[in-house]
Amino acid sequence: MAVDKNKQIARREMDLFNARDLDGYKDLFAPDYVDRTPRAGLTPDREGTLQAMIGYLEAFPDMQATVDEQIAEGDLVVTRGTMRGTHSGALEGIPATGKTVSVTGVEIFRIRDGKIVEGWHWEDEAGLLRQLGVGEGMRE
Repeated sequence: MAVDKNKQIARREMDLFNARDLDGYKDLFAPDYVDRTPRAGLTPDREGTLQAMIGYLEAFPDMQATVDEQIAEGDLVVTRGTMRGTHSGALEGIPATGKTVSVTGVEIFRIRDGKIVEGWHWEDEAGLLRQLGVGEGMRE
């Protein structure tokens, strides 16, 4: 069933994040991937998405993501997940705090021919910043 296969592909994105598999990550996203919610200063494409991943892993080297729930219909998969890690490096200008955080988020991926072609993502940035003990959100 295509919906189940698409859910596996979306889950693979988190598995690759957890494994720090940058080559696999690049391969999972289509060359013409479009990020509908890119981070400030990053391009809305596969390279920008990869740079966002690298930024999080540099800031939280031990970060692990888990899938809490998935819903799929047609070519869309919605994944609610949680990321946990220790803030050991700078994150978008916020110096390392050494604090351990747990951040929830939602990703929506459109999948075509076994590749992620379009995505939207939201994290609880206010919750993350509260846990780090700093002020306002990171997105512009």
